[in-house]
Amino acid sequence: MAARILREQPPTEKQSEEIRRWLSKGALPETAAAKAGIDKGTFQRWLRAGAAGQPGFREFSEAVDAALVEFECKLVDFLYANSNKNVNTAQFLLNIRFGLKYKKAAEVEAGIFEAEMNGIPKVAPTQEAVDAIEAKALAALDEEEAVH
Repeated sequence: MAARILREQPPTEKQSEEIRRWLSKGALPETAAAKAGIDKGTFQRWLRAGAAGQPGFREFSEAVDAALVEFECKLVDFLYANSNKNVNTAQFLLNIRFGLKYKKAAEVEAGIFEAEMNGIPKVAPTQEAVDAIEAKALAALDEEEAVH
């Protein structure tokens, strides 16, 4: 079955840049899209059109992927640079943002993720908790940008 051709316009350079900017700071894709004034449905259609290779959308989809990789690499660099310090926050972000990729095999098999926080195992946060943490982080980034 042939891929459906999306008949709407691809994102503008301004929209694309705003989404990439937020993604490279660690925002979830739908959150980055919302910060650029794009609703979740439109954003997902754009990504599907890009995955299907549709011109204009393909470039956007590749830029989204690149921004996600950029943020992941920032966290990995931070972990490496601070491997002798307390890096619970970066480890937590890697686990909630990139899921199975950073969980231990035994934890995946058990169906839970335990984070060692001050030596006390804790169960992974709910999506509500993750969303609340992300909202606070994005608000802090907004405040930091306003200062600069």
